[in-house]
Amino acid sequence: MIQLGISAPAEMLKGAVRSNAYITLIISGGGNGIKWIFLEEYLWTNLLSDISIDLLKVGLAVLAGAAATYFSAKFFTSVIVAKAAGLFIGISTGVGLAFLPNDDVSKGFSNMAQEMALVYFTVYDAALNPLGFVNEKGEQAKDLMICTTTGAAGWAVIKIEAIIRDNVNRKLRQLLNPPSRLY
Repeated sequence: MIQLGISAPAEMLKGAVRSNAYITLIISGGGNGIKWIFLEEYLWTNLLSDISIDLLKVGLAVLAGAAATYFSAKFFTSVIVAKAAGLFIGISTGVGLAFLPNDDVSKGFSNMAQEMALVYFTVYDAALNPLGFVNEKGEQAKDLMICTTTGAAGWAVIKIEAIIRDNVNRKLRQLLNPPSRLY
């Protein structure tokens, strides 16, 4: 199978990520390195940010190609058609992501990181002072606690029911099917 160019999807994905990451490091590192050397306002943080965003774009393109290969293999019997579809989708995704400026991606990630930090600190404050959090947030906090408690209680009931069912079934099997030999 390896001689025909057919490999497991995980191996294919690892190989694609590895080779595309090396190519991206060489090209992006070289181009952005030149900008870092010759432009005074281009800092080393910009260099690292641009290289990591380029690597992220490559990773997304490879994942899109691998997903397209996987799903097209489910519909087509030919391996060549499945790999061609994955290659086309991967390249199309990569080209589309290449037109997305790194500054926009960086701003988007910065906003996402700030929102995540805000959520983290809110949860941290709520864990340290639950009564103060409930008093400050009012009805929203009460609704959140009710939903969380209801969900946890539902999960606990399902788990307890499964444990009881398994124990009852085990005991019934022992009673209904006694051992044939007693030593």
